[in-house]
Amino acid sequence: MKILFAHVVYRPSLDKWYADIANVAPSHVDVKPFCVTLSPPGKSFSWPQLNRMWHLRSPRLMNMYRRLRAAAVDCDVLLAYNGANIHPDFLKCLTTYNVFCCFDDPESSAKLSEPVAKHFDAVFHGNIASQFQYQHWGCEKRAWLPIFNAPMDVPDQAEREALFANDRTCDTALICERHSGFRHQRLEKLASAFPNATFYGDGWPQGRISQSKLFDLYRNLKIGWNIHNSTGPINRRLFQLPAFGVMQICDNKCGLGQIYRLGEEAVGFDTIHEAIELTRYYLEHDDERRRIAEKGYERFWKDYHAAAIWQRIVKQLKSWGAKRKEQRPKNLPLLPGSDPKSIIRPVLQKVKRNFITHRTRFTKTKFANSSHPSLRSEYFCLSKSVKAYHENMESCGENAAKERLLKYGFLDWPNILALNWAITALIGPAKKIVEIGSGTGPFAEFASVDPSREIHCYEKDGFAREQAIALRSHDNVHFFDALAPEQGKFDLLVAVEVIEHIQDLAPFLHLCRRMAPTAIITTPNRHAVRPAGDLGPPAYPYHVREFDAGEVYMMLRSQYRDVALYCMPDIYVPWIVPMTIREKGTPIIAYCQDPYEAE
Repeated sequence: MKILFAHVVYRPSLDKWYADIANVAPSHVDVKPFCVTLSPPGKSFSWPQLNRMWHLRSPRLMNMYRRLRAAAVDCDVLLAYNGANIHPDFLKCLTTYNVFCCFDDPESSAKLSEPVAKHFDAVFHGNIASQFQYQHWGCEKRAWLPIFNAPMDVPDQAEREALFANDRTCDTALICERHSGFRHQRLEKLASAFPNATFYGDGWPQGRISQSKLFDLYRNLKIGWNIHNSTGPINRRLFQLPAFGVMQICDNKCGLGQIYRLGEEAVGFDTIHEAIELTRYYLEHDDERRRIAEKGYERFWKDYHAAAIWQRIVKQLKSWGAKRKEQRPKNLPLLPGSDPKSIIRPVLQKVKRNFITHRTRFTKTKFANSSHPSLRSEYFCLSKSVKAYHENMESCGENAAKERLLKYGFLDWPNILALNWAITALIGPAKKIVEIGSGTGPFAEFASVDPSREIHCYEKDGFAREQAIALRSHDNVHFFDALAPEQGKFDLLVAVEVIEHIQDLAPFLHLCRRMAPTAIITTPNRHAVRPAGDLGPPAYPYHVREFDAGEVYMMLRSQYRDVALYCMPDIYVPWIVPMTIREKGTPIIAYCQDPYEAE
């Protein structure tokens, strides 16, 4: 197999870094690096930049594509490793099996991966939490891929004895930008809790650190923190820390638990308070810290060093059936001037967008200010009764998993998978968890990455429960078909997208507060999923009724003294933020504590 390894050179000598990675590919695989930066070093293009250059037939871009096409002639696979420098329309000019690979945070997906990923034959996503986004975009062939560290980035295996022989004198450290959005607040709390910790990067008093000094620091470091902007984990530090024998304490606990064994190879947290407490614990229990560091080191050399990643890539490509295409490729587009449409098209598209925007604004303004009698309801004048709200009949515990599987080919909607992942961040110290209406078991699967948790799942629908047992069974997860509530038995109750399915909510909520002192309850926000003024019934027939944030808050406050609301800024990204009762974020995620005593 011959792979054309297309990459971006955004800093000097990065081409040598990629060559170092390519050189450790398996002997039966020929990896040929190719720089897709127009004038290296330089950043990768955003989608709007690339699309504009393509339609204008930028000579610099077209010249690079000619060289890329020539390099791909004798290759089986094109691996576009990072960025959006390869336009989807150009893929038609290649005979290779084209694979998109991106390591973006969800904040940059709209301008980087979303517009182009679905046009490739397959996708490697570096962010393990991004699988739901790629599924939503229509990427059928997709797999998680660890980010590369070149052999020059980590110590050789021969240094193992030296790495673990000496006592390390630096307790904690983090190398990252200080002023970085939401992460800034967490970094400040961490720095306040550990004033003697070592911090390097833009915004910190010590500034940036050279690579040689960084390597010296890692060789002497006990605990390395890893904190992301949002979802993840996804950075080179995730694998570089254990390669240097450093015990890693990393956020995005659910995702981390799918990469390392939690508590054995790495330590995960969801809140910065947890990170502070865990750091203090392992600084006081050095033997445990050393054991975790050694196990993390072993895991790196088993699965995450550069040669192992190439083996993972080749194995996945073979499972996808990757091979060169037999059909004749299209010719490269004409240069500007010889094809007038290439210049006129973007202008016409802009005019069309502006027309639609202005027409929409005019329509909204026109009807908003209208006082025409025909736009008013006549029901009151005719003495007709009007229902305040229309509901559907309860479906009695029926789960639509079988219907989804037959109709769409999958058991769970990607946004529901992302939701179940996201709420694991609220589990906190709870060890014994009960889930009501567990469906096919995604929450239990994500939560079970922490082996100290015991999860009891109740699901009436036989098909959904059977699928959960077959696909998502773990030693610490138990599935049941009927509830057997015992007061004080559980630390946490979870009900994901359940309350909108229940006709009589009062008994259900009383049951929830009896089973556990804390609850996580989610439901769609009616204002987000339905147009204004829609009185129902809900369009989804399995929903009896739907709620807004204020209704959810007041309903749950009648059962719990403390109710906090959250939502997901993007329903396909497993990330939550606080919300108020006036917001339209969806789904509504209620974290309920301190229930009123049972009657």
